[in-house]
Amino acid sequence: MNARPLRKAVVVVGAGILGMCCARFLRRDGHEVLVIDPLEPGEGTSFGNAGVIATSEVAPLAMPGLLWRVPAMLADPTGPLALRWRYLPKIAPWLWRLVKASRRAEAIAAALAPLLEKAEAAHSELAREAGAGDLYKRPGWLKVFSSEKGFAEAAEEFPLMRAHRVRFEVLDGAGVRALEPSLAPIFPFGVFHPDCGFVVNPKRLVETLARSFLDAGGRILRERATGFELQQGKKAVL
Repeated sequence: MNARPLRKAVVVVGAGILGMCCARFLRRDGHEVLVIDPLEPGEGTSFGNAGVIATSEVAPLAMPGLLWRVPAMLADPTGPLALRWRYLPKIAPWLWRLVKASRRAEAIAAALAPLLEKAEAAHSELAREAGAGDLYKRPGWLKVFSSEKGFAEAAEEFPLMRAHRVRFEVLDGAGVRALEPSLAPIFPFGVFHPDCGFVVNPKRLVETLARSFLDAGGRILRERATGFELQQGKKAVL
């Protein structure tokens, strides 16, 4: 018989989807858990995200060649990257670490894959336990591309996905329209990930998880964590 883990006092900083999932699992395992966030659960980034349980995303953000795409991203007002230039000196160390990380894409993917492999089942389990199973669906995830260039950039991730047994299907325009007839016929390329889940209402899911966590004896403190300090060799939240 496996011994139960020692009961610990745990502080979780942030009451978004990640924080509340961690807190709920920890509380279920019998630990004393305190969640700290100045906002109500789900009121931050989790309020309006896309809700995709992206188990296919083993490729890290810092892929090889990322640095050379940055100037074009910054020049495009509708692009995915914007930068306040006066903030550049402060963010420069992080950007440098990001560039260095792009040289370790395979190692990062190898670390991500085992975590992502369990994410779909874990999210589905928590949602059911909290009485929010209706918020979780598994229709798969369809990505569409209007240009050959965009599709080619996405295809750079295919070797990593294949190496880590991520299922995906490459589609032409007809395949995209067959899978999603309501899309305009302007997408000649697509990639479908059949194993990805989807949360219908991310904010409501976080709120439901928070109620379940409180009902199980967890605590939420409406305060801001300002830092950490070491006390007797352990980190304490300030």
